[in-house]
Amino acid sequence: MPFGFLYAGMDYAVHAQFGEHLNWGMEWKRLINIIPTIYILNIMTLWSPPPIPTQLLQFLLAVLSLGTGSSLIKLTTTESYLAVMRKAPALGVLWVWSVVRLDLAWALGALGGVLAIVKWRGDKGVPWIS
Repeated sequence: MPFGFLYAGMDYAVHAQFGEHLNWGMEWKRLINIIPTIYILNIMTLWSPPPIPTQLLQFLLAVLSLGTGSSLIKLTTTESYLAVMRKAPALGVLWVWSVVRLDLAWALGALGGVLAIVKWRGDKGVPWIS
């Protein structure tokens, strides 16, 4: 449930950033759609004993972190505000979730990988990367 609240907070923050009104009825529908997904992902990663080897799970979570992190940064720096409002909260929650589920060394590697991808792509509008 905490990641559902994170999703709602990110959705609210994105709407507030662009000065758009957030319809709470639609927000509840979005939450009802994303909470089962987060729940299933949590069950898959917290299963005991793990259904797949731990190192493979860490690798898959790192790949998810690389994909969602670099996609979120590209989305927020290059796309229209409507695309950002529609996609950023879900991408942000998946990115945070994947980093939280990673062991520390894997998480630092994945975050460094996102930095490397963004730097390699030469994304404009990312002043902290220059």
